Amino acid sequence: MLRGMARIAGLIVVFGLALAAPAVADTTLGSTSMPAGSGGRDCDGAVIAQLTSDPSTPYAVPSPPVGPLASWQVNTTGSAPGTPVTLLVLRSSDTVNYTVIGADTQAIPSSTPGGIATFTVPAPIAVAGGDTLALYAPSGMDLFACYFRDGATPAADSLISLNTGATPVVGQGLARDDSSGGGYTLNLAATLKAPVVKKKCKKHKKKRSAESAKKKCKKKKKG
Repeated sequence: MLRGMARIAGLIVVFGLALAAPAVADTTLGSTSMPAGSGGRDCDGAVIAQLTSDPSTPYAVPSPPVGPLASWQVNTTGSAPGTPVTLLVLRSSDTVNYTVIGADTQAIPSSTPGGIATFTVPAPIAVAGGDTLALYAPSGMDLFACYFRDGATPAADSLISLNTGATPVVGQGLARDDSSGGGYTLNLAATLKAPVVKKKCKKHKKKRSAESAKKKCKKKKKG
């Protein structure tokens, strides 16, 4: 009876610890909020990437590694439905050269609740610490605000532009062309899924009670 109660108590403790374990949450990078007094600017046929960002709204993928990029958002204020916009994930080999390691092209929908369009990536993009978020829209597409500037835009936010002749594809190399200085922020937010935590299984040896050990000892003596 006592042994049964001890076993149940042990299970309760283990179950309680499992419930107490904190859940790992998704990570949101960037922002789609239009800073007060700011104005939107188009991509003008270039790739626009966030180089530096305010700590309150980081754009760079954090380290240690997190889960894949599963969805992204843009502010559609002043945008025309059907306008093509491309999310890009860039990885740098130095301060000038970048490689496209992820891309997803979507069209601005006709209806966006709250003025925010949310897109789900068909195949989640695997990311690594330090990867940079960027946007691309073809030249002449001035009906989409690629980034915001002036007003209350954080001074720590700055952008770079990278030249491309067409919509970038995965594996393509891009070279840095220009930088903005502070007060420029990308119209983009992205959600990185929570990393999958693998549970390690441990083998537990059964412990015999002192009583069962005595019985076994007595049997040996009789033999």
